[in-house]
Amino acid sequence: MDRISYISYVLYQSHNENLKKWALELLNGTITLREVKVKSQVAEAEIQRAEFLYKNGKLDYQNVFRFVAEYMELAS
Repeated sequence: MDRISYISYVLYQSHNENLKKWALELLNGTITLREVKVKSQVAEAEIQRAEFLYKNGKLDYQNVFRFVAEYMELAS
C-alpha cells in the first residue's frame, strides 16, 4: 500500500461527508493531496493526523487493504 491509500483510509473514517468524498477521490486519483488540503482546514488537520499515523506504523495494513479493495475503481 502506498502513502495515499493510508491517508485516504484515515480520511474515510471521518463522520464528515466531505472528507469521505475527498478520500475516495484521492484514492482514485481524481484529486490531489494538495487540492484536498486547500479545500478546508479540517481536511488539512486530518491529513496531518493521517501522515503521523502512517509514519509511525499506527494503521492496520489489513484494514487499509480492505478499504482499497472495496473502493478503488480500476480502469478497464
